Amino acid sequence: PFDAINHAFSVAATGGFSTKNASVAAYDSPLIEGILIIFMFLSSLHYGLLYASFATRSLKVFRNPVTKFYVSTIVSYTIFITLSLLVSGVETGFFQSVRQSVFAVVSTISTTGFSITDTNSWPVFSIIILLCAAVQCGCSGSTTSGVRSDRIWILAKASGAQLLRMAHPNAVVRVKTDGHVIDSDIFTSVAVYVLLYLELALIGAIVYSGLGIDFLTSVSVSISMMSNVGPCFGEFGSSMSTFADAGVVAKILMGFEMIVGRLGVFSMLSIFVFLRKDT
Repeated sequence: PFDAINHAFSVAATGGFSTKNASVAAYDSPLIEGILIIFMFLSSLHYGLLYASFATRSLKVFRNPVTKFYVSTIVSYTIFITLSLLVSGVETGFFQSVRQSVFAVVSTISTTGFSITDTNSWPVFSIIILLCAAVQCGCSGSTTSGVRSDRIWILAKASGAQLLRMAHPNAVVRVKTDGHVIDSDIFTSVAVYVLLYLELALIGAIVYSGLGIDFLTSVSVSISMMSNVGPCFGEFGSSMSTFADAGVVAKILMGFEMIVGRLGVFSMLSIFVFLRKDT
């Protein structure tokens, strides 16, 4: 009961804290992993849509275009990693590959950060896919961090619309969601947010590398901290290890990036803007 209660709170908050040093791998139970996958996924969805789904007793949450996009990315990431593990020979069994892939993808993209295996030993292709999932993360209105799937979806739609305008300059192209036209100001806000996120992640990676940390570790740590995922790759890459061996300066920067990622780039930077106004 103690472990169950703690893991339930950790899943609902997409926090990833486990009562076991080996994380969820300590239980070695496909049933427990399956239950965690379901609730990690639900906790990474928009809570307003979840409430509407329960209130109306319908699956309205899954009709949302962002939710459909989010689910499709999870499925795509899982397929890519499963094939990568099988082709590289890291895993020879199909079921075991799917089991590890879907858990790692959902755990990463939901920023929960639970682990059932050491993903640091996975092929580079699988690591890159997980880093993409760590940047994207869950939906707005959830407890996840990162860029959020909503912004990725809006950017993708806006990019497609812009390419269409370039091909047909006189065409009137509007981007809609649920029948509503998305204002151009929203596109600007989303683009600025994503740019600031990537800039801060890049600056963090540069500082880590300046502290003597290798390239893969620097990049993955910066993304992991900004998105509040937890596990990373490289020097601190074991999914079940800690950052205890990182230097003091590195730990201070990690703490700052985690706060920025959890509060949101705009919220954090707005504080400095207000302080500058007051002075």
